[in-house]
Amino acid sequence: MVQAVLFDVDFTLALPGPELGPDGYLRLGERHGLTLDVSSLDDARDRAFRELQRKPGLVHDEDLWIAFTELMIRGMGGDADGARACAVDMVERWTRHENFTLYDDVLPVLEKLRGHGCKLGLISNG
Repeated sequence: MVQAVLFDVDFTLALPGPELGPDGYLRLGERHGLTLDVSSLDDARDRAFRELQRKPGLVHDEDLWIAFTELMIRGMGGDADGARACAVDMVERWTRHENFTLYDDVLPVLEKLRGHGCKLGLISNG
């Protein structure tokens, strides 16, 4: 019998909102004096991921997310001094619940699982 169910948060239970996507990067970049080409966001994310994969021994913590996000911002053309501060602000946005929307079926499914006595857990790599 299933005793517990674990869920990832992003894109499983909750959809990140516009402040965490291209429009959010664009506006936040502007606040930091950066002109970002958000059409290259996916490529910038892939390049940042590959860059960090080449560095063994990285600790999975907030500093890693900031470094990852800064590489993304620089990959979208944000090479100015504001890239680091912009990355710090973007990582902080990922910690705020108001930047996410639960999928419509989440609460009914969680209620049903709880009704069956399942323990529920949330995990995230963020």
